[in-house]
Amino acid sequence: MANPAKIRRFEIELSDVDAGVYDHLSLRIAQHPSETDAFLLCRIIAYCLHVGDGVAMAKAGLCDADEPALLARDLTGQLLLWVDIGAPAAARLHKASKLAPRVVVYCHKRPDQFLAKLRGERIHRADELEIYTLDPSVLATLSGSLDRVNKWSVLRNDGVLFVTAGDCSVSCSVDRLSISD
Repeated sequence: MANPAKIRRFEIELSDVDAGVYDHLSLRIAQHPSETDAFLLCRIIAYCLHVGDGVAMAKAGLCDADEPALLARDLTGQLLLWVDIGAPAAARLHKASKLAPRVVVYCHKRPDQFLAKLRGERIHRADELEIYTLDPSVLATLSGSLDRVNKWSVLRNDGVLFVTAGDCSVSCSVDRLSISD
């Protein structure tokens, strides 16, 4: 029998000065047995950074390869935003760029290798892809404070992210990367 998903709760005080979003978030997130803590944390941070865009967790979770980790739709069901975590394949980004006007990727490990893998590949609207990197050491520090119930404070100001989780406080810049560099 397969291991069940872990249910984690997050109470987050969000102050996204850059986006003008101030909110209290109560999230119940299922962590798939194959999902690393770093991937989960990257997914939560990406969610926080796109709340103002109407983002939602994908309904099928991480089990459906045809859906992104996070997405936003308009009232007609049209896909507006596709947010992937990690290092998705060029073919996946090509498909995503055809389905959604805005495609965002949060890379949390080896961004140079990820970008090198994408260069020269056929990706629809590749120059419009938004690729950001989160410092792996920040995610590793946060994973040490990860529990079933988590109380966070998240602040983004001038492109710098500050996260307080219990006694743990970390900060890092959210850097945008380009395939063409």
